[in-house]
Amino acid sequence: MNRDNPDTSVGWFYYDGFSRNSRVRYDTPNFGGLTGAVSFASGDRQELAARFNREVGPGRLIVLAGLANSADGSNDRTMISGGYQFNNRFSFAGSRSTRTQADDAPDLESIFLSANYQFGKTIVSFDFGQSGVDGEDEIQKVGFIYKSVKQIDLYGGYVNFNNADDTSLASGFAGARYKF
Repeated sequence: MNRDNPDTSVGWFYYDGFSRNSRVRYDTPNFGGLTGAVSFASGDRQELAARFNREVGPGRLIVLAGLANSADGSNDRTMISGGYQFNNRFSFAGSRSTRTQADDAPDLESIFLSANYQFGKTIVSFDFGQSGVDGEDEIQKVGFIYKSVKQIDLYGGYVNFNNADDTSLASGFAGARYKF
């Protein structure tokens, strides 16, 4: 997922806002399912994140929250997302994020919802959301991941993107991922 291109991605699910920039990061120990992280990155950027991950009822609850700030105020990010997984089969998740832009451009917002079901080695996902300035762009996705062997995943899907200016883009994709 490319967080930096709002036209192709509405959810920011990563634990850190500026990802692989040169930085110093401290992760807290686990306190009953709650962990945190703080980092200082190149370009006078700071990040603060918290994660809660714990068994609740018949499944697992996961909640993430994060802030990423830059020195000049452009490209700052806030994010909160959460989800619940029932007995390793059905899960749903949602996120809300904002991102500032430079030169008095309006801020970007996104709301993203996802439902997933796993049967055997296959996970199917149905996703929809809104993104852009005031969330006027709409995105719908359906996809799958098939875990053929321990190191190889096959994946594919369909994405429909409707822009606020009445343009749309529909795309199918498929591929394989080798993990080493």
